[in-house]
Order: sequence, then C-alpha cells, then structure tokens
Amino acid sequence: MQKSLSKLDYFTLSVLVELFEKQSATVAACQLETTQPKISRALHHLRDLFGDELFVRHQHGLEPNAMAAKIYPIAKTIVEQYHQLQPHMQSNMQMKELNIAAQPHFCPLLAKAIKHTNETCQKSYTINFLPWTKDSQRQIGTSLLDYCVTVNPAAEPNIQQYPLFQIKRFLFVARKNHVALKQPLTLDNVFDFPLALLNYPFNSNATHKLVTIAEHLKKDYSVSMKTHDLNLLLGHIASSNDVGLMADLLVHPLIAANPELTSLEINSLWRDANVPSGARPEYHLILQAADTCDSEYSQALAEHICTLIAQQEAAL
Repeated sequence: MQKSLSKLDYFTLSVLVELFEKQSATVAACQLETTQPKISRALHHLRDLFGDELFVRHQHGLEPNAMAAKIYPIAKTIVEQYHQLQPHMQSNMQMKELNIAAQPHFCPLLAKAIKHTNETCQKSYTINFLPWTKDSQRQIGTSLLDYCVTVNPAAEPNIQQYPLFQIKRFLFVARKNHVALKQPLTLDNVFDFPLALLNYPFNSNATHKLVTIAEHLKKDYSVSMKTHDLNLLLGHIASSNDVGLMADLLVHPLIAANPELTSLEINSLWRDANVPSGARPEYHLILQAADTCDSEYSQALAEHICTLIAQQEAAL
C-alpha cells in the first residue's frame, strides 16, 4: 500500500482534480500548462493505481464515476496543501515575486502602489502582472496568485478582501462629432447605436448590467464587441460608429488621453429610469489577497491603491 501511495505525486493528483472539475482533458492540459499526452499518461497511471476506470469517455468529454467522486475531495485537499508549501520553499536570499492578475488599464496604478508599499514596508518585491481571467479566483484561493483586482467578488475561504473603490459614475463614450452627440442623450436614443462593452473582472458569468437595463426597459439594442482590453475597446470606438456605455472603473484617464474620443456622464439616465435597484449597475472594486500574503503588506498596498485612486478622481 505504501509503495502504491508513493507513486501518487503532485502532478498526478492535480490531473485527477482538474479532470473531475473540468471533465475535459483539453481544458485540464491548459489549466496545468502541459500537453494532452501527459494528461492521458497520468490518467492511465491513476486507473492502474486505483484499479478503476475513474472517468467514462462520452461525446462531450470525461464523466467521473462513483470512485472518482469518492477520492476527489481527498485529492483536492492534498493539492491545496501542496500549494500552502510554496511560499516556504523560497530562499531567503531570493527576491520574492508578486503574481498579480488585473486588467491592463489597472496595472500602471498598481505598479505605483506596489512601489510605495515596498518603500513603506521595506520590501523588495518583483511584480509579475498576469492577465485577469475568470479562473483568477480559483488561482488566488490556491495561492497560485498573490493578488488580483476584481469587481464584486464572492467571499471565499483562503482569500482576504480589501475594498478599494465604489464606482458611481457611468459614461457614454463615442468618437468626436458622432451623430449621437448632436442631440441630448435620453433613454429613447442611448441604445440606438451598436454597443461596444467593457467586460468587467467578474468571477462569474454575469450578464452585463447595461444589457440587463436595456432588456428591462424593453429597448432594442445590439452589441458589436465585448472585451476585457480597454485600449482595444477605445480604439474600436474611435474608428467606428459604435458607442460605449461603461462604468468608470478607472477608465476616464485613458478616454481623456485619446483626442478622437469624447465622453458624457450618464448617471442621470439611470436615476430618471424606473429601473429596479437590483438591475442598476453597482460595482465595487476589490483587492483580493491569498492567505499566504503578509497581511500587513496587503493592508498597506490597499491603502496606497486607495490613495492613488482618490488622487486620480480629484484630478477629473
């Protein structure tokens, strides 16, 4: 028995966990940054060790059986405990690297905040910025990420949350001299043009709030583009007849820096509309920190981010 257990290494257990959760060898390979043949070999190894098929292949992927469901929670716990060892394996002489997931337009402000926090806490951390994805919540919960900046995240174990900013301003963005700007914006005409929407860093498949409002008001609308990349979105708006409706999640400086764009605050449109409070856009920007992060450093980082956001808001 002990000899068999010694063959259950971290990678093999991680394959079991990913296959159970994703039910796809392709997705598991992507999550573990490996190849499908290695996933197949690990699955074959698991089947030999447990004397069971564990997963049944069907048209849309791999379906776990009763044995897989029984051992999955144990494997999941072991993999999570492996992740807890990671910060203790770094040499004291090695400069710590902070892995941070954020949308690109947040990163310049975050870089300044980390510089100030390093000085305050007398640290020397390297910044490794990573793209924010819907999987960032899972990665930070298992300490694969140190920090991420998210909108309206759900509370999760092993994740500390630090409120940064409540977004209260909503903008209509269009190229200068757009025909929409030649008349007052109202609920009757604001959805007349194709919408280019900024996907906010939600960790769920949430319907865009502005789409929810349009549907509640029974307004016809069309969406031409949705993206997490603000620069891509603004470039598209500047060169097309499409318009943007977006919460001001620190987007105003980039809009103001583009001479081909103009923006209008449209908060009054939502106030004037008979929209249920549950459908009105309400966004809270949150810094999430893994449990393995130094709480004093995390608190100082959140405070520096808040200070920089306040300075940016005051300059508007």
